[in-house]
Amino acid sequence: MAKSRKPKKRKHGGYVPADTGSDEKAIDALGELHHRLSEGEAASAGPVWGEVHQTLLKTKADKKFVMRIIGSRDADELNRLIDALKNGRTAPEESASQPSDSASTVDPEQTKHAMRAFRKRLKLTRLDDESRITVRPMTGGKASQIRAILPPHEYEREIWDDLIRQGQLRDAGQGFFELAEEHGG
Repeated sequence: MAKSRKPKKRKHGGYVPADTGSDEKAIDALGELHHRLSEGEAASAGPVWGEVHQTLLKTKADKKFVMRIIGSRDADELNRLIDALKNGRTAPEESASQPSDSASTVDPEQTKHAMRAFRKRLKLTRLDDESRITVRPMTGGKASQIRAILPPHEYEREIWDDLIRQGQLRDAGQGFFELAEEHGG
């Protein structure tokens, strides 16, 4: 009886690179998905946005712009990107209606609430660190060494960027932020 052969493993974990010649197909598929988004209910839009994301990754669209569209689920921006891709560009041109980076578009009330939530989360994280129960019957009473935390995800990244511009927070890297006053800034 002959031994059955195992199939050979593919290099690179079976990853097949996206076909770069199928931009026209992807753009047509994006048009159809945009049509489904504009007709459908908001509750059923999640899976469609997932398809939009997968299709956009197959195009030559600017990845930062793609993530901004997918993150905000902005159908108008998606339509602008589709038009730009049809014209051979990787991202739509910035228009006058787009807010500039120098002007703050964040609501000051939201910023205030976000900062309050950040301080509360930092305080609770430090208290949790300080009140660790150890094997020893008497704890050392050491102060927490936590200086930076991940910000509450209920608020948009724009708000945290605005707080950095205002000098209230400092970006500690890898998504962590710390209070600027504690850092000496």
